[in-house]
Amino acid sequence: MEVLTLQLGHFANHVGAHFWNFQDEAAAQESEDSSIDHARLFHYSEAAKAVTWRPRLVAVDKQGALGGAGPAIETQAEAKEPDEGMWLGKLEVLRAAPVVKHAFQEDLEDEEMEEEVESERRGVKTWAEYDFRNTVRTWTDFLKVQLGSVYELPRVQHGISPFPFFFEGLEVQGREEEESILDLARRQTELCDQAEVVQAVYDMQDGFGGVADVVMRWAREELPKTGKFLMAVLPEEVPATDRPDPEMWGMSPQADVSTLALDYEASSWLSAAFSFARLQDCDIHAWVPTPVPLWSASSSMPQLERRNFYEASALPAAALDNALLPCRIRGLARPSQFLSQLAPSHRPCCGLLQALPLPAAPPPVLGQAPGGNDTLEAIFEAGAFVDLTGMKVMPLNPYTSVVLRSPEQRRLLNLTRTLPPLARKQSLVHHQPLILPVPFPQVFASSVSSDGSLEKGRDPGQEVESCPMVTRLHAAMGAGKCEALQRMSAVLKRTSVFAAMRQRYGVEADEIREVLEVVTDHMECAADSSDDDDDISE
Repeated sequence: MEVLTLQLGHFANHVGAHFWNFQDEAAAQESEDSSIDHARLFHYSEAAKAVTWRPRLVAVDKQGALGGAGPAIETQAEAKEPDEGMWLGKLEVLRAAPVVKHAFQEDLEDEEMEEEVESERRGVKTWAEYDFRNTVRTWTDFLKVQLGSVYELPRVQHGISPFPFFFEGLEVQGREEEESILDLARRQTELCDQAEVVQAVYDMQDGFGGVADVVMRWAREELPKTGKFLMAVLPEEVPATDRPDPEMWGMSPQADVSTLALDYEASSWLSAAFSFARLQDCDIHAWVPTPVPLWSASSSMPQLERRNFYEASALPAAALDNALLPCRIRGLARPSQFLSQLAPSHRPCCGLLQALPLPAAPPPVLGQAPGGNDTLEAIFEAGAFVDLTGMKVMPLNPYTSVVLRSPEQRRLLNLTRTLPPLARKQSLVHHQPLILPVPFPQVFASSVSSDGSLEKGRDPGQEVESCPMVTRLHAAMGAGKCEALQRMSAVLKRTSVFAAMRQRYGVEADEIREVLEVVTDHMECAADSSDDDDDISE
């Protein structure tokens, strides 16, 4: 029962890098915790008496986005002379210097070599020593696992070529790029005994939404019985190279910067809307938007720089790892069955909250049953939950899954006591806290101890090594209570969009109206609930 992972887009690959770092740490603890089936996410092979583990992963990014992990650049001696063709003038060839590997990657390689020769030299350092915040250039700088099936779009150069809209991504259809990506996906499925789940993380604000559409339509045809979970990510700030031409929106290039910023934001939500609407035809079970601009504040991570791709991507990665933990635990229901019960049929939009670290249970109150005041609502009121989706929670939502990582396993009973039976069935407790890899951003408040406790604090220079945590994954309930869908709807109603989309991509007004209808329908009919129900603004 294997899980195929798709990472589509630059920010999505940052999320994926943190996610795989969590898996690497968990696999290293296998001797102490055999409840997790790592073979669901990893494929292993033996060669020359060495066992190699590779993620069941297909990652797609722009050309040149892999940094020091990209293809080796040919040296001057190996380089071929350019073909002068009909040019009779003098040619001067400028060759870029090879990208230097990040110090963390060099230490990982040294550590592997030292293990082979049984050296006692120190390998990997601390987070502070690497200064990841200021030295990470791309997601491969802090990735711990070895790259496998990675594809760089040859027509889109990282940092140079714009790739701002959903429709640019759709243009891979019928091209060599589509076949190359799908070949990698087929190769991964062939290594599975039975592909059970497709989990995808994709950039919804740009052309990678179109790439996700292409790949998920393939998954619908080739893997019809798999559970399909999509996390749609959007960074705090779109890189300048991915912003559309201002003239497309009827503005001069000299327009006011704040006005341009609004339209860059609008273009992101427009791409997200087309992606969301078209993906409804792909039989997905859960679609979780995690746009950084809509996150709530985190009292336990006050130093988090949301504009920093490396730091911001760590939170959705931790939430993804924890929320889908039931798909990796031995002896539970089939992962596809778990995903199929996360949301009502044809209503896949879900919210996701995360408490990292999880506060300790409050002391009992006289006259209350033990644990009676240890509730999800109390955790929210304490400011420990971060709402990653901008979606309000309905207390009695049956389409809810609470996943707790804590040695205090009984806490799950307290936290889910008031939830409906289906929600309690979908919930899980794991006895070990989340182990934090060295590259995980150390942006915790000083009150957080090295073991994730919120009571003791830690000494200066000491880093947080593990954290108890909880996630709450819930289907959208209540008309209009999904902020991401509201943003999409607002952009689709702008009259300037119609002319711009028709001029640039040949999109007719009827197509935009159809997308608006899909978005509006999901806003108004979410999970058969009403606005009159009590809700918690988490």
